[in-house]
Amino acid sequence: MTLVRSTGDRPPDERLDYWHEIVAESLVRLRISAAEGPAVVASLSVDDLGDLRLCSVCAGGGEVVRTPRLISASSEPLILLSLQTSGSSVVAQDGREALLRPGDFAFYDTSRPYSLGFHDPFTMTVLRVPARSLALPESTMRATTATVFRGDDGFGRLLSPFLTGLAAQAGSYHESARAELAGGIPELIRAAVALRAGQATPFREDAPGSALLAQIKQYIERHLDAPGLSPSAVAHAHGLSTRYLQKLFAREDTSPAAWIRWRRLEMCRRDLTRPASAHRTIEAVAFRWGFASAAHFSRVFKDTYGMTPREWRAAANEGPDRTA
Repeated sequence: MTLVRSTGDRPPDERLDYWHEIVAESLVRLRISAAEGPAVVASLSVDDLGDLRLCSVCAGGGEVVRTPRLISASSEPLILLSLQTSGSSVVAQDGREALLRPGDFAFYDTSRPYSLGFHDPFTMTVLRVPARSLALPESTMRATTATVFRGDDGFGRLLSPFLTGLAAQAGSYHESARAELAGGIPELIRAAVALRAGQATPFREDAPGSALLAQIKQYIERHLDAPGLSPSAVAHAHGLSTRYLQKLFAREDTSPAAWIRWRRLEMCRRDLTRPASAHRTIEAVAFRWGFASAAHFSRVFKDTYGMTPREWRAAANEGPDRTA
């Protein structure tokens, strides 16, 4: 579930203080200066992905600073990844500055001072990762903070669209699905940081595949409604053999076909409980998410959830206990 908070909920003279509160509770404590002054107009949405947190920020010009005093009052070290989605920003840490334009991202470490400056209104996706989950030496992380990862090159071409898509869709996923999709992100970040620090080579087919699997799962999410989505189509889209794709999913005790079927079932299960989909027939919901046969859909739905789609929809309409 996506939590959205906005300064528009408060009187103008209280908004800057409220914005400090929102940012502190959602990301980390910062000293914030806003071009609009106390009447700042800004919003922030939050999606939790297991131990990770994904935030979408929309605000005007200004500056945020992580000061030594704020650091001393904090506990767990965090690594933040800021992906510029509109406007521009300058990230400064460890004696470096990184100018971010849409599609670019940079890392910074909340255990050391840093700042972000914004000349104009902007939107940004910020990924918050516990430093412990990356298990990187501080010297390695320090070597890559406030350096630009271009959205059209290298790991940027992989991470930027992945995070953009995840931010757009995370609110519609169940908690377990969000955690699954986020599972490969720390490995992908470790690879990107280590490469930038000159300590690793890009992952290959024979390298640990969690990051690649996360990318593949995101691709599947974007194409669930395509009837032609199949293991062979997914493998072809990623330049892999079907056999290797099967091997990747086998690490999680599943298969590409089973994963596609489960994600389609989850989308159908969600739609069957949504008031906005109440006018759709069960068959229409099934076809919308790539099932070619209503009978097959009903059978696998009952096998998975223990009741037919019709029974599920009826139970959901009886009360709030069962939601999707």
